[in-house]
Amino acid sequence: MTETFNIHGHEVVFNKNQGKAVIEIQLGETEEECILIDIFSVDDKEYIALLSGESSEIYLFRYTDIYGEDNIDLTMIDDEDEVDEVFHIFSHYWTDDMIDDLICEYEEEVNSEK
Repeated sequence: MTETFNIHGHEVVFNKNQGKAVIEIQLGETEEECILIDIFSVDDKEYIALLSGESSEIYLFRYTDIYGEDNIDLTMIDDEDEVDEVFHIFSHYWTDDMIDDLICEYEEEVNSEK
């Protein structure tokens, strides 16, 4: 269920994703499995937040859903000011405790499938 906020003068919509997902991303020469934290928008720009399964680092990308296909397009955010602002807004909603709870949910799902 989406939630809409006004954070620091920006219209922000969180929880746009439906369910959980593990997404493999290519970072240079390495491929990394990440869990989906959220797909959200800031002033009508779409973003995705992923948590690295290896380093516990949070990655933010611009997000485009390619309709009619099972693919998404993730684009690195090159502008440091944009990264800082989006992460600041993201962290207003997603606290460390919420992310820890989400990780536990993923782990419980994996364990129940065994």
